[in-house]
Amino acid sequence: MTVLKTIKRVSASYMGYVFLLLAFVSLGLFVASLATGSSLAVIAGIAIVVCLGLTFVGFRMDAGILARATKRGLPTHNVSIFSTPLDREEIDRYREQYRSPQQAGLTVLVGRDSGASRIATVVPERLSA
Repeated sequence: MTVLKTIKRVSASYMGYVFLLLAFVSLGLFVASLATGSSLAVIAGIAIVVCLGLTFVGFRMDAGILARATKRGLPTHNVSIFSTPLDREEIDRYREQYRSPQQAGLTVLVGRDSGASRIATVVPERLSA
């Protein structure tokens, strides 16, 4: 039962990338078996076609999930290919708990020689990673 839960948790696009990687490995085996004149070339060729087909299916499934998220009005501009989109309620709950309305910019205390301070709001031009 835990294997089934693990399979459901993995996104379709992740599996698409895994099958794309397997398709390239199969391509290498196909070329090597053709170069050596081996009879495994047919098996490697079939493996390429199957892996590329499963890659296509995985990406199409994930595109359908993303399209359904767009129809429901969920944010799709910052969606990771390795995770499922968050519901609007989860995003709102996160913002209520961890973000305040004043955090639109950065608040910096600027001191003066006289000891008085003022609050300046600084909006960064570019965020560094």
